[in-house]
Amino acid sequence: CVCAGARALRRRSHSAPTCPGAWPGAREQGPLAPVAATRVVSALRVQALALRTWSRTPVRVVPVEPLTRRPLVTVVVLCYQYGRYLPSAVASVLGQHGVDVHVLVVDDASPDGSGDVADALAFNHSRVESLRLVRNLGPVGAYNQALAHVRGEYIVRLDADDLLTPGALRRGTALLEAHPSVGLVYGRPRTFTGAEPQDLRDSEASSWSLWSGREWLTLRCRRAVNCLTSPEAVVRTDLHRRLGVQREELGHTHDMEMWMRIAAHADVGRLNNIDQALVRVHPNSRMRTTYNSPLLDLQERLQAFELVFSSMTFDGSAEADLRMARRNVAKQALDRARHAYERGLTDVVPVHSYVALAKRADPEVLRSAAYRTLQRRIRVGPTWAPLVPWWFASAAR
Repeated sequence: CVCAGARALRRRSHSAPTCPGAWPGAREQGPLAPVAATRVVSALRVQALALRTWSRTPVRVVPVEPLTRRPLVTVVVLCYQYGRYLPSAVASVLGQHGVDVHVLVVDDASPDGSGDVADALAFNHSRVESLRLVRNLGPVGAYNQALAHVRGEYIVRLDADDLLTPGALRRGTALLEAHPSVGLVYGRPRTFTGAEPQDLRDSEASSWSLWSGREWLTLRCRRAVNCLTSPEAVVRTDLHRRLGVQREELGHTHDMEMWMRIAAHADVGRLNNIDQALVRVHPNSRMRTTYNSPLLDLQERLQAFELVFSSMTFDGSAEADLRMARRNVAKQALDRARHAYERGLTDVVPVHSYVALAKRADPEVLRSAAYRTLQRRIRVGPTWAPLVPWWFASAAR
């Protein structure tokens, strides 16, 4: 490190004096002195380069600050045939400390009596409100209906089969209160199956990470995946209302599009090394049924990027980011197609649809290494592709 290099120089200062103007590490110490001096100089240069690189990193890590007042947070709990989970979800919100909460339970015309469970919770708890829809609108439509009933300064969306962790709202709003330019805060979701975890306690994040919204959006284009679910995110209500409702045409990536739309207008913060929500994994969830399609996921990811950037001022950096997002979606589509050949799944995986999506996302993908790799697998054929090593397939004509 830099300090070690400085200590090495100080140790050499006790040696015989050097010629005037000579670098201190080059004092007369025999034939190995120039070599040692060169190594010290190299170490210092490496450290200086690392420091310059770190200073250009878009993320800024800052210490956690305490919450100094009790803001009102509305948690929209979306419920469709999840009446059996609803009491636990609501309890995880009512148990939040350090903030005032308004729980808005939205029953999306459930046929199983979930609306009655919501009404009973509202009757027994003054902080709970029940909103029963007369017809099923789906999760996006139900959430958009709820926005008109939000009272809080901040808003969280929680599916009825998920839970908030202790202290989640206090931690999220503390960052938003300390940094007014931030419009979206998120932490880490923790998945579970079966019984609800019992090893939960109210603790603090290790630190806060802050990005400018534009830099965070660039990161999303670089990775082309959705890094949030929903319950671990806290959003400013006034910003959400100004930007409008979630897009109902995006059944799978409506939340991803919303996060990126917020980032185009505000900064983004993250709570580091802390679980903000518990996401239940079970066979009846929409992610396992309605939206269990990797192809649909990629198609809607591409659509989400296109919609976000269509509403932005299209400067050079925005054009480069959209091009990067398109390229990464195309690469992921080709990877899906290649994996289908390698695993012998071409009879169930729509390979041609993946290839068509890749070409639409980025026509330049036809000249990429990923496309050439896929073409080699296609030449080998679906029967032999899982059995042939990559180096043999690469030689196939």
